[in-house]
Amino acid sequence: MTLVCYAKTTKDKIQLQRKPFASGGEGSLHRIKSPTHWRGMVAKIYHRPKRTKEREEKIALLIKHPPEEFQAGQWPSFVWPQDILLSQSGQFLGFVMPFVQGKKLELLCLPKLPKKLNANWQRLALDQKNSRDLRLRIAFNLSLAIYRMHQQDRYVLVDLKPENVILQSNGQLALVDMDSVQVHKNGQLKFMAPVATPEYSAPEYYQNPKPNSFKSSWDSFALAVILYKLLLGIHPYAASALPPHDQLVSLHQKIEAGLFVHHPEAKRLFKIIPPPHQEFLQLSTSLQTLFMHSFVEGHSLPELRPLAEEWCWAILEELKDPELKQRFQQMLLQQDLQFKRLRRPSDILPPLEQLEKKWSDYLPQDYKMALAWQMPQLQYPKSVQQINIQSNMDSWGNFILSIIATIVTVAALLNSFPAIYQWMTRDLLQYPFWQIMLIIQGFFAFPILIFPFTLHGIHLLINPQRLKWKTLKKNAQAQQKKLDQWHKKLEEAKTNLLQVLKTELPNFQTLETTSKAIKQSYLEGLQKLDSAFEKLLAQEQEHKAYILAPILTQLQKELPLLSPAHDFKSALEILRKAEQDQLIDNQQEELGQDFHQFKAMAQKEKRLAFERLATEEKHFLSYIQEQREVLQDRQKQDIQAQHDNLSRFNNLKIGHKQHLHLRAREGLRLILKLNKAGFHSMSQLKEINIPKAQLIFKDGRTLNLSDFSQSDVNMAHRFMIWLQASYKEERLFLQELQRIDKFYAKEREKLEEKTRLARPKFAKRKADLQQQARDAFLAQKAQNIRQAYQQKRQQVRQAQQMFNKKMQAILDERSPLYQTLEEEAKQLHKKHKEQLDNLKHLHQHKLHLQLQEEKHLLRPWAPNNLTEIETILQKKAKLEQQLSAYKS
Repeated sequence: MTLVCYAKTTKDKIQLQRKPFASGGEGSLHRIKSPTHWRGMVAKIYHRPKRTKEREEKIALLIKHPPEEFQAGQWPSFVWPQDILLSQSGQFLGFVMPFVQGKKLELLCLPKLPKKLNANWQRLALDQKNSRDLRLRIAFNLSLAIYRMHQQDRYVLVDLKPENVILQSNGQLALVDMDSVQVHKNGQLKFMAPVATPEYSAPEYYQNPKPNSFKSSWDSFALAVILYKLLLGIHPYAASALPPHDQLVSLHQKIEAGLFVHHPEAKRLFKIIPPPHQEFLQLSTSLQTLFMHSFVEGHSLPELRPLAEEWCWAILEELKDPELKQRFQQMLLQQDLQFKRLRRPSDILPPLEQLEKKWSDYLPQDYKMALAWQMPQLQYPKSVQQINIQSNMDSWGNFILSIIATIVTVAALLNSFPAIYQWMTRDLLQYPFWQIMLIIQGFFAFPILIFPFTLHGIHLLINPQRLKWKTLKKNAQAQQKKLDQWHKKLEEAKTNLLQVLKTELPNFQTLETTSKAIKQSYLEGLQKLDSAFEKLLAQEQEHKAYILAPILTQLQKELPLLSPAHDFKSALEILRKAEQDQLIDNQQEELGQDFHQFKAMAQKEKRLAFERLATEEKHFLSYIQEQREVLQDRQKQDIQAQHDNLSRFNNLKIGHKQHLHLRAREGLRLILKLNKAGFHSMSQLKEINIPKAQLIFKDGRTLNLSDFSQSDVNMAHRFMIWLQASYKEERLFLQELQRIDKFYAKEREKLEEKTRLARPKFAKRKADLQQQARDAFLAQKAQNIRQAYQQKRQQVRQAQQMFNKKMQAILDERSPLYQTLEEEAKQLHKKHKEQLDNLKHLHQHKLHLQLQEEKHLLRPWAPNNLTEIETILQKKAKLEQQLSAYKS
């Protein structure tokens, strides 16, 4: 199944694989099946809700204004949209972009690399010897890509993160997800970036209200985070903080609070700092300074964050690679003047011949083959060597056995034939000469000449496989002899061939001499063209200085700050440094009378906020005071009610009438008796003992009601029962009084606690308002500083535009001179190349004609001879294989 769409610009019909190989929140990626010239691309098809008219306009603008590449065919630094994709009905679907392969940079931002990666990637592991330099080169490439993006002053990446950087093991990288960049047009925000990743978002993202657009300093923060992770393998804000920041867990919360691990006050801010952060101290001072500017000074002032160009210079300083530094300088120099002019002829014209040729390079192919031919060599198996050693050992064994057999045979003959023995002892052995000769013949000649053959035959009869091995070995030696003969024959033929070819050596030397003369003539002509180019360039520099001097003088007169500047680039750098210094001084200076005037003239909302806070605090304190008074009144009322309840118990005369229901005379008589006994109020009692009819007072006295008369006792008994009930009721009232005291004490504590907690809150809110006013004041001053320097930069740019306009007019006038010089250089190269090619072709043609007469020298290398040698080699190899398999 395929998905069909159409390219908006080229009108090509494009077939996509229906199944995507990757998918995300905005769309899916599909490989292109046809046409063939689109197969190096990949299509991004948006999900239906994302296919808006605004997105189509944004993609069209990106296609119209791509970032410039420094070199054609270079690994793309940006995977940029190439064309819009439409449906058959003309509806917007997505776009096509280059397809790049590699790993995500996130792999190198981890403490350890996955083990499944191959050796090309494992050399980038942090614990490898040269990984620091390799990672610095990757950091340089990334910084250079961001610098190129920001040079256009049109795009801000916003969602810059390692997942959006595709890396190859050789350090080349490409930035993807380019359709999500923020786009400016004519200095105005045209398209907002849709997403941002919190871990790489700058602190200003958490301001209230959030910014509606982002400056390039946003990318500068994300770039610093990525470089830190790339070089150390850990996020720069990954650490455990001390109170009051110990509750901050996520990285974006720590970014918002400015908790950079290497903050100057790190000992006060952090409890635990992971070990990988210690490698920060191994970086160069310039890199450490840039990180501090990014995360400490740049926390509140984004303008102080280092630019991508500054990262490039710092990394080059640590790499100490002069070639890379020179290329970067040349790139900056080319960008300083955006005029397209001819380069030096010696830089753009190819050399006539990269490598010097040897005389054998002009020979026909069959002669080259003959001179290069070598006899193929066979590798002898180890078992064959072992058999050869064993064979030698068998020869020595045969010799020893022959000697032993000879001695035994001689002894047997002498014992068998006594007459021979007597003749030898009586006649022959009388002469010393014959004795010596006999010994020589008997002990050496006889066993050496006769018995080895005898024993060899016996050995073959005992071991028949030995004969087979001997035959194989003999055949192998015969094949080797044939090979040696062929080798000798071919070497002699090669020697003869070389002798004939040596006669052509003077012709080759003549060719080389003439070729060198042509090359020398070309170099001299090229040097003249280079001199002419240098002369034109010097004249151009004179015109440049003549035009630049008055413009720069006028600019320095208007802006004395730029007196050290020698060109517009240095002028902009001076302004940026001065702006940074003034912003830092603005943050550090003490607030004076200007601040109080600013507060007095602050916005109406801020003044109302102070007034509302003061009114709210006043109302709160009034409410607390009112609550205190209400509690006090209620407590008094409750206490008074309880005392009223208790008062009836303290007056026995009133109490007995209400509760005992006695006649007045009887009750009065009892009361008088009790009063006479010292009992006037119930508050005197400590305890009532009804069984014993005793009243126990608090002062230790005891009153026995049994001492009264019988009638009084009965009445007193009833009185005691009432008295006990009243006593219990009195205790309850007293407990209620205590409860009331505790309740109102607790309420008062609550009010005091509210007051105690409210005061710091009001103080903090006052301090926050004060800080907001201070921040607003400093922000206003910083804004004034930025606007002032923006105007100064605008003056520099206007002066630069004036210079460029005048310089462009000069270059347009001089353009024919450069074109003429370029044409002369091309003609010079063409002329000498034709001369050199004709000379070589002529020499090669003559050589081939001469060698046609010597064709007989190549006969030893005829195909049938080489086939025969190959056959002999195969036979010998087969025999050696059989020998190696032989077991003696």
